[in-house]
Amino acid sequence: MSEFNTRHAAQPGYDGTIIVDLSNGHMLIITLWKTEKQAHAARVALEPDIQRLLVPLMTRPSHLLGAGSVVVSDLTRAADEPRQ
Repeated sequence: MSEFNTRHAAQPGYDGTIIVDLSNGHMLIITLWKTEKQAHAARVALEPDIQRLLVPLMTRPSHLLGAGSVVVSDLTRAADEPRQ
């Protein structure tokens, strides 16, 4: 995952990822991009990395739930920063 995360974050327009462990091997992954066009271009560019690095870890194929503009965000710190 570390190698993929590095490649993912290096894509033009990448604006961050939120990963929620839903338990039982399920995760909700929200990746933020500056534009939808950049998100689609990154998906194409990363496809070989997805096949090599992520697919072997999956219990079933992922699926896109949707895409759109962020209308509200109050994310102000990284998840690994200490909570106060």
